[in-house]
Amino acid sequence: MTVSPSLIEVRNNNLPAYAVFAAMLSAAGLPIYIHAPKYFVDEYGVSLVALGSVLFILRLLDVVQDPFFGRLSARLGRRRGVAISVACVVMALGMLGLFLNIERLSAREIEVLREEYKAQRDAAGKLKRLV
Repeated sequence: MTVSPSLIEVRNNNLPAYAVFAAMLSAAGLPIYIHAPKYFVDEYGVSLVALGSVLFILRLLDVVQDPFFGRLSARLGRRRGVAISVACVVMALGMLGLFLNIERLSAREIEVLREEYKAQRDAAGKLKRLV
């Protein structure tokens, strides 16, 4: 199987864009692996064995989905920025759904969430310009 040179070419001027994207993904993963176990044990009484099993299954899912998303990214070409923006919004909503108990939100907390959403949207726009 031959690989197109355009798929494996990484120029030095593109490395900061890749680094920013990797940093954003790593920052999104930190709450899941560091804060989620304590949060779900304290709030919902979930066992650590169950949480560990779910996190392990998620890592196994990454083994399958990462190559798929790599191929999808290569096919998207110049439309990749739009896909990244949509993915950022989905990831932000997923994090909110993971850690928020909607019944307990105050008006101030809802306003903070709106500000965080705007910041995420602005960051996605900046990332789009980098890529």
